[in-house]
Amino acid sequence: MILDHWIKHTLASIYRNWGETFVTRGQVGDAVRACNAALRFNPHDTDVYLNRGLAWAEQGDDHAAIADYTTALALNPRLARAYLHRGAAYERLGDHAAAYGDLNLAIHYAPKWSSAYFQRGLISLQLGNPAAAISDYSAAIRLRPQDTIAYRLRAEAYQSMGDRVNACRDYRRYLKVTIYGDQRVIRARLDEISL
Repeated sequence: MILDHWIKHTLASIYRNWGETFVTRGQVGDAVRACNAALRFNPHDTDVYLNRGLAWAEQGDDHAAIADYTTALALNPRLARAYLHRGAAYERLGDHAAAYGDLNLAIHYAPKWSSAYFQRGLISLQLGNPAAAISDYSAAIRLRPQDTIAYRLRAEAYQSMGDRVNACRDYRRYLKVTIYGDQRVIRARLDEISL
């Protein structure tokens, strides 16, 4: 009996690790198969549900991803990563209210995760609430100052509110440190609002 338990535990760990590796490599079909195998040996492993959810999301099946994140949360209701990923999946499906609620919970359980603030800021902008977006992008920047995209998006939020001074400041910060190829577009925006 002890040997049987040890074998199941070992096999579950091996398949879980393979699933995580496959997700990281973008081999989503292999990730789903490895996670399915891991769950046959240990149906209570939240990491496996998270990894399989990520694989489903990568394949474009957000409904299946949400189901796996929800199962992970049923096993551990404080799992911030599951709220973060489920919120992103809800957002892709256009369910802003569910996405916003999950991102609030992700921030509640992991208040130092800049990505949750970033995602919630995106939703706030889409919902026409630039003040909330600015607050979230500011939090993301405080937590991760090298996140150049947050500067650009905060600038857009400032610009939508008519705050040209802060918009220009953030666009300039973005241009100073960005590695993205959109400098011409941002310079044009900067020229437009600097007039």
